[in-house]
Amino acid sequence: MSAVTFRYRALDARGLAASGTLTALDRSEAFRRLQAQGLRPVSLGPARRGRRRRVTVRDLSHFTHQFAVLSEARMPIVDGLSAIAEQESNETLRSVITDISSTVASGQTITQALESHRALFGDAYVETIRAAEASASLPDVLRRLADMLERQQETGRTLRGALTYPACVLASLVLAVVFLLMVVVPRFAGIFRHRGVDLPVPTRIVLGAADLLLSGWPFILLAMAALAMTVRAVLRRPAAREQADALLHRIPFVRDLLRASAVSRFSHLLGICLRSGQTLPASLAMAGRASGRPLLRAQIEHARERISLGARPSDALAACSYLPAFSRRMLGSGEETRELATMCEVVARQHDRDLAHLAKSTSTVLEPLLIAALAGAVLFIALSIFLPMWNMSAVVG
Repeated sequence: MSAVTFRYRALDARGLAASGTLTALDRSEAFRRLQAQGLRPVSLGPARRGRRRRVTVRDLSHFTHQFAVLSEARMPIVDGLSAIAEQESNETLRSVITDISSTVASGQTITQALESHRALFGDAYVETIRAAEASASLPDVLRRLADMLERQQETGRTLRGALTYPACVLASLVLAVVFLLMVVVPRFAGIFRHRGVDLPVPTRIVLGAADLLLSGWPFILLAMAALAMTVRAVLRRPAAREQADALLHRIPFVRDLLRASAVSRFSHLLGICLRSGQTLPASLAMAGRASGRPLLRAQIEHARERISLGARPSDALAACSYLPAFSRRMLGSGEETRELATMCEVVARQHDRDLAHLAKSTSTVLEPLLIAALAGAVLFIALSIFLPMWNMSAVVG
């Protein structure tokens, strides 16, 4: 379920009016968050939607960088946020920043202001800022958060760049096969039927596929749309997502890409949480949830429980089989929190490099395979057309 922006009017404990926007999954969650802030909602409903862009990782990274700069410069938070909002081109994010500025101006903390937009920023972002405020390390934590978001954006760009050419080849394969089946093959089918030629097996297969595509393409499109909607609905269930995640981790190259990406994200955020002053169990919980992989999240949660019961971090993390051996040794060697935060940075940098190499190697492997599949499909269809023609030529001769 995607986040929804709500506009509210409320009264605080002193009876003063307050208004603004907040993001939440539904109206009930929005109501609970307002009550948690000590506000009594008078009106609460979805904000009117104009032509607004969604807030991307790039937008959040840019905002966090600016926020870090004004924090390091010791500029008044309200003035700095107002300046950021004035030059923000994304209307949705500008509205959020303006609301955060208004909340801080009313006397609340930055964390309390971010609470209203937890669905946008995420649990890890909000809780890290909360710990940073408590430990007076906000500028450093904001800078690290911005760097992490920037690396996350760069990783996504690297993966998209590596997969763009294979995707184009795959699209060309599909379009070529559809064109041949719907345009070229039917013209020869009439000739073959008129001549009464004995058709070989490849030709019968291709003619059957062409007839199915010509007569049933609306039903095929509907079936594909229904399948996509069904898969999307099923994947909303946690159990289904875990099964899909386990299936993806059985596919070569895909497994390596997913693991490198998840471990990199986990290590980056674990280091940031520890440096912000959060405890190790709380940091593990946040980083595990933010990893994006159910398999890693489950193992990290188990390690967190063992550490909470008194186990050594090195022993608990050694049991996380999802983490590569190098990562387990590096993280396990940091028994002290500060050392563990440093080790997290080392592990994250290593997996960032691994991810970049994996993306390039995956593209290198996929390209020739897809080109071979394209050539094979075209050759099979061409042979299915030429084989009957050769038979006709032999009969005439």
